[in-house]
Amino acid sequence: MSCFDDQELLQLVFGQISPSHLDLFASLPQQSRETLESRILELIHEDNLRREPDLAGYGPNEPGSISDSKLVQGSLPANEYTKQCQERPDGTWKLEITSTRESTFSALGCFGLVGFVVLIASGEVLISVLVLALALSSGYLWSKTDDYLVVQPQENMIFYHKKFLGTTQMEPYLPFDHISTLAVEGTFHKGKDSSWWTHKAVAVTRDGEMIALSDDLKNGFHSCCVFASALATRLGTSLLEPIPDCCLQITGSGSRVQVQYDVA
Repeated sequence: MSCFDDQELLQLVFGQISPSHLDLFASLPQQSRETLESRILELIHEDNLRREPDLAGYGPNEPGSISDSKLVQGSLPANEYTKQCQERPDGTWKLEITSTRESTFSALGCFGLVGFVVLIASGEVLISVLVLALALSSGYLWSKTDDYLVVQPQENMIFYHKKFLGTTQMEPYLPFDHISTLAVEGTFHKGKDSSWWTHKAVAVTRDGEMIALSDDLKNGFHSCCVFASALATRLGTSLLEPIPDCCLQITGSGSRVQVQYDVA
Protein backbone atom coordinates (compact mmCIF):
# COMPACT_ATOMS: atom_id res chain seq x y z
CA MET A 1 0.00 0.00 0.00
CA SER A 2 2.99 2.29 0.02
CA CYS A 3 1.96 3.65 -3.39
CA PHE A 4 -1.15 5.27 -1.87
CA ASP A 5 -1.28 8.52 0.04
CA ASP A 6 -3.01 8.67 3.42
CA GLN A 7 -6.34 9.84 2.03
CA GLU A 8 -6.42 7.02 -0.52
CA LEU A 9 -5.57 4.49 2.21
CA LEU A 10 -8.49 5.69 4.32
CA GLN A 11 -10.80 5.52 1.31
CA LEU A 12 -9.74 1.91 0.69
CA VAL A 13 -10.37 0.97 4.32
CA PHE A 14 -13.73 2.72 4.62
CA GLY A 15 -14.72 1.46 1.16
CA GLN A 16 -15.03 -2.01 2.70
CA ILE A 17 -17.43 -0.80 5.39
CA SER A 18 -21.22 -0.93 5.17
CA PRO A 19 -23.19 2.36 5.03
CA SER A 20 -24.75 1.70 8.47
CA HIS A 21 -21.32 1.35 10.03
CA LEU A 22 -20.14 4.46 8.22
CA ASP A 23 -23.06 6.32 9.76
CA LEU A 24 -21.92 5.10 13.19
CA PHE A 25 -18.45 6.39 12.52
CA ALA A 26 -19.81 9.71 11.27
CA SER A 27 -21.83 10.11 14.49
CA LEU A 28 -18.67 10.16 16.61
CA PRO A 29 -17.21 13.52 17.72
CA GLN A 30 -14.76 14.97 15.22
CA GLN A 31 -11.82 14.52 17.57
CA SER A 32 -12.64 10.82 18.00
CA ARG A 33 -12.93 10.36 14.22
CA GLU A 34 -9.57 12.03 13.67
CA THR A 35 -7.97 9.92 16.40
CA LEU A 36 -9.28 6.70 14.85
CA GLU A 37 -8.16 7.70 11.36
CA SER A 38 -4.68 8.50 12.68
CA ARG A 39 -4.49 5.15 14.47
CA ILE A 40 -5.63 3.25 11.37
CA LEU A 41 -2.91 4.94 9.30
CA GLU A 42 -0.32 4.19 11.99
CA LEU A 43 -1.22 0.48 11.92
CA ILE A 44 -1.03 0.38 8.13
CA HIS A 45 2.33 2.15 7.97
CA GLU A 46 3.77 0.02 10.76
CA ASP A 47 2.74 -3.09 8.85
CA ASN A 48 4.29 -1.76 5.64
CA LEU A 49 7.63 -1.41 7.42
CA ARG A 50 7.47 -5.04 8.51
CA ARG A 51 6.52 -6.44 5.12
CA GLU A 52 9.19 -7.74 2.74
CA PRO A 53 8.84 -7.67 -1.05
CA ASP A 54 6.47 -10.39 -2.15
CA LEU A 55 8.92 -11.82 -4.68
CA ALA A 56 12.57 -10.83 -4.90
CA GLY A 57 13.27 -8.89 -8.07
CA TYR A 58 9.59 -8.37 -8.80
CA GLY A 59 8.99 -4.90 -7.43
CA PRO A 60 5.78 -3.04 -8.31
CA ASN A 61 5.61 -0.80 -11.35
CA GLU A 62 6.12 2.84 -10.54
CA PRO A 63 3.61 4.95 -12.46
CA GLY A 64 5.64 8.15 -12.22
CA SER A 65 4.29 10.71 -14.65
CA ILE A 66 2.84 8.18 -17.09
CA SER A 67 -0.74 9.00 -18.00
CA ASP A 68 -3.64 6.57 -17.60
CA SER A 69 -3.69 5.75 -21.29
CA LYS A 70 -0.01 4.77 -21.54
CA LEU A 71 1.33 1.32 -20.78
CA VAL A 72 4.47 0.33 -18.88
CA GLN A 73 6.65 -2.77 -19.30
CA GLY A 74 4.83 -3.70 -22.46
CA SER A 75 1.14 -3.78 -21.67
CA LEU A 76 0.17 -3.29 -18.03
CA PRO A 77 -1.54 0.11 -17.55
CA ALA A 78 -0.12 2.50 -14.99
CA ASN A 79 -3.01 4.01 -13.01
CA GLU A 80 -4.80 3.70 -9.69
CA TYR A 81 -6.07 0.22 -10.59
CA THR A 82 -2.55 -1.16 -10.99
CA LYS A 83 -0.48 0.66 -8.36
CA GLN A 84 0.01 -2.61 -6.50
CA CYS A 85 0.02 -4.87 -9.56
CA GLN A 86 3.15 -6.28 -11.15
CA GLU A 87 4.14 -7.36 -14.63
CA ARG A 88 6.84 -9.98 -14.24
CA PRO A 89 9.66 -10.80 -16.68
CA ASP A 90 8.09 -14.20 -17.44
CA GLY A 91 4.96 -12.48 -18.81
CA THR A 92 2.70 -13.18 -15.85
CA TRP A 93 0.65 -10.44 -14.21
CA LYS A 94 0.06 -10.15 -10.49
CA LEU A 95 -3.32 -8.47 -9.94
CA GLU A 96 -3.93 -7.14 -6.44
CA ILE A 97 -7.48 -7.56 -5.20
CA THR A 98 -9.04 -7.25 -1.76
CA SER A 99 -10.33 -10.69 -0.86
CA THR A 100 -13.30 -11.35 1.42
CA ARG A 101 -11.12 -12.31 4.36
CA GLU A 102 -8.84 -9.29 3.86
CA SER A 103 -11.84 -6.94 3.88
CA THR A 104 -13.31 -8.80 6.87
CA PHE A 105 -10.14 -8.43 8.95
CA SER A 106 -9.91 -4.76 7.89
CA ALA A 107 -13.52 -4.03 8.85
CA LEU A 108 -13.23 -5.86 12.19
CA GLY A 109 -10.08 -3.96 13.03
CA CYS A 110 -11.58 -0.60 12.10
CA PHE A 111 -14.85 -1.13 13.92
CA GLY A 112 -13.07 -2.63 16.87
CA LEU A 113 -11.26 0.68 17.25
CA VAL A 114 -14.52 2.59 16.85
CA GLY A 115 -16.20 0.37 19.44
CA PHE A 116 -13.26 0.78 21.80
CA VAL A 117 -13.57 4.58 21.72
CA VAL A 118 -17.36 4.48 22.15
CA LEU A 119 -17.18 2.02 25.06
CA ILE A 120 -14.39 3.90 26.82
CA ALA A 121 -16.44 7.08 26.58
CA SER A 122 -19.37 5.15 28.08
CA GLY A 123 -17.29 3.85 30.98
CA GLU A 124 -17.44 0.20 29.85
CA VAL A 125 -13.77 -0.50 30.58
CA LEU A 126 -13.80 -4.31 30.62
CA ILE A 127 -15.80 -4.68 27.41
CA SER A 128 -13.72 -1.98 25.72
CA VAL A 129 -10.53 -3.96 26.48
CA LEU A 130 -12.05 -7.06 24.87
CA VAL A 131 -13.12 -5.06 21.82
CA LEU A 132 -9.65 -3.54 21.54
CA ALA A 133 -8.14 -7.03 21.68
CA LEU A 134 -10.45 -8.04 18.82
CA ALA A 135 -9.36 -5.00 16.79
CA LEU A 136 -5.66 -5.66 17.33
CA SER A 137 -6.06 -9.36 16.56
CA SER A 138 -7.91 -8.55 13.34
CA GLY A 139 -5.20 -6.07 12.38
CA TYR A 140 -2.55 -8.72 12.95
CA LEU A 141 -4.41 -11.31 10.86
CA TRP A 142 -4.87 -8.71 8.10
CA SER A 143 -1.12 -8.08 8.07
CA LYS A 144 -0.50 -11.82 7.65
CA THR A 145 -2.94 -12.20 4.75
CA ASP A 146 -1.94 -11.66 1.12
CA ASP A 147 -4.41 -12.72 -1.56
CA TYR A 148 -4.07 -11.82 -5.23
CA LEU A 149 -4.60 -13.12 -8.76
CA VAL A 150 -1.89 -14.28 -11.17
CA VAL A 151 -2.55 -14.11 -14.91
CA GLN A 152 -0.53 -16.91 -16.54
CA PRO A 153 -0.72 -16.71 -20.37
CA GLN A 154 1.54 -19.77 -20.83
CA GLU A 155 -1.10 -21.94 -19.16
CA ASN A 156 -4.14 -19.88 -20.27
CA MET A 157 -5.18 -19.66 -16.64
CA ILE A 158 -5.78 -17.14 -13.88
CA PHE A 159 -4.51 -18.52 -10.59
CA TYR A 160 -5.54 -17.44 -7.08
CA HIS A 161 -2.61 -16.90 -4.71
CA LYS A 162 -3.63 -17.25 -1.05
CA LYS A 163 -1.27 -16.54 1.84
CA PHE A 164 -2.38 -16.71 5.45
CA LEU A 165 -0.26 -17.04 8.59
CA GLY A 166 2.71 -18.54 6.75
CA THR A 167 0.66 -20.92 4.58
CA THR A 168 0.69 -20.25 0.83
CA GLN A 169 -1.51 -21.80 -1.86
CA MET A 170 -1.70 -21.23 -5.61
CA GLU A 171 -4.99 -22.55 -6.98
CA PRO A 172 -6.34 -22.62 -10.55
CA TYR A 173 -9.10 -20.01 -10.58
CA LEU A 174 -10.34 -19.09 -14.04
CA PRO A 175 -9.33 -20.64 -17.41
CA PHE A 176 -9.12 -18.09 -20.21
CA ASP A 177 -11.47 -20.12 -22.42
CA HIS A 178 -14.12 -20.10 -19.69
CA ILE A 179 -14.49 -16.32 -20.03
CA SER A 180 -17.37 -15.02 -22.11
CA THR A 181 -16.34 -11.36 -21.94
CA LEU A 182 -14.72 -8.74 -19.74
CA ALA A 183 -16.63 -5.67 -18.60
CA VAL A 184 -16.53 -2.65 -16.32
CA GLU A 185 -19.09 -3.07 -13.54
CA GLY A 186 -20.57 -0.04 -11.81
CA THR A 187 -21.88 -0.14 -8.25
CA PHE A 188 -24.09 2.55 -6.73
CA HIS A 189 -23.46 3.61 -3.14
CA LYS A 190 -25.63 5.82 -0.97
CA GLY A 191 -24.50 7.32 2.31
CA LYS A 192 -26.24 9.50 4.82
CA ASP A 193 -25.68 12.75 2.93
CA SER A 194 -24.29 11.72 -0.45
CA SER A 195 -24.24 9.06 -3.16
CA TRP A 196 -21.55 7.89 -5.55
CA TRP A 197 -20.51 5.19 -8.04
CA THR A 198 -17.52 2.87 -7.97
CA HIS A 199 -16.21 0.76 -10.85
CA LYS A 200 -14.24 -2.47 -11.16
CA ALA A 201 -13.03 -4.78 -13.92
CA VAL A 202 -14.89 -8.09 -14.04
CA ALA A 203 -14.92 -11.28 -16.07
CA VAL A 204 -18.25 -12.82 -17.02
CA THR A 205 -17.90 -16.58 -17.35
CA ARG A 206 -19.73 -18.85 -19.78
CA ASP A 207 -21.83 -19.96 -16.82
CA GLY A 208 -23.04 -16.38 -16.34
CA GLU A 209 -20.95 -15.80 -13.20
CA MET A 210 -19.32 -12.41 -12.60
CA ILE A 211 -15.78 -12.56 -11.19
CA ALA A 212 -13.96 -9.45 -9.94
CA LEU A 213 -10.52 -8.80 -11.43
CA SER A 214 -9.92 -5.56 -9.54
CA ASP A 215 -11.16 -3.68 -6.51
CA ASP A 216 -14.01 -1.16 -6.63
CA LEU A 217 -12.64 2.38 -6.84
CA LYS A 218 -14.41 5.71 -6.70
CA ASN A 219 -14.05 8.19 -9.58
CA GLY A 220 -12.03 5.68 -11.61
CA PHE A 221 -14.19 4.87 -14.63
CA HIS A 222 -11.66 5.95 -17.29
CA SER A 223 -8.75 4.20 -15.57
CA CYS A 224 -10.82 1.06 -15.13
CA CYS A 225 -11.64 1.05 -18.86
CA VAL A 226 -7.93 1.28 -19.73
CA PHE A 227 -7.08 -1.54 -17.35
CA ALA A 228 -9.94 -3.76 -18.55
CA SER A 229 -8.97 -3.19 -22.19
CA ALA A 230 -5.34 -4.18 -21.58
CA LEU A 231 -6.49 -7.21 -19.59
CA ALA A 232 -8.83 -8.30 -22.39
CA THR A 233 -5.93 -8.15 -24.83
CA ARG A 234 -3.73 -10.24 -22.54
CA LEU A 235 -6.48 -12.82 -22.01
CA GLY A 236 -7.42 -12.90 -25.69
CA THR A 237 -11.06 -12.15 -25.01
CA SER A 238 -13.55 -9.40 -25.80
CA LEU A 239 -14.41 -6.34 -23.74
CA LEU A 240 -18.01 -5.16 -23.52
CA GLU A 241 -18.15 -1.50 -24.52
CA PRO A 242 -18.03 0.28 -21.11
CA ILE A 243 -20.77 2.66 -20.03
CA PRO A 244 -20.18 4.82 -16.96
CA ASP A 245 -22.35 4.50 -13.85
CA CYS A 246 -24.20 1.37 -14.98
CA CYS A 247 -24.69 -2.10 -13.52
CA LEU A 248 -24.34 -5.26 -15.59
CA GLN A 249 -27.25 -7.50 -16.46
CA ILE A 250 -26.33 -11.14 -17.13
CA THR A 251 -28.79 -13.70 -18.49
CA GLY A 252 -28.45 -17.21 -19.85
CA SER A 253 -25.39 -19.45 -19.86
CA GLY A 254 -23.05 -21.23 -22.24
CA SER A 255 -23.48 -20.11 -25.85
CA ARG A 256 -26.62 -18.21 -24.79
CA VAL A 257 -25.07 -16.04 -22.09
CA GLN A 258 -25.97 -12.39 -22.67
CA VAL A 259 -24.27 -9.45 -20.98
CA GLN A 260 -25.50 -5.88 -21.21
CA TYR A 261 -25.66 -2.70 -19.15
CA ASP A 262 -28.74 -1.58 -17.30
CA VAL A 263 -29.04 1.92 -18.70
CA ALA A 264 -32.60 2.54 -17.53
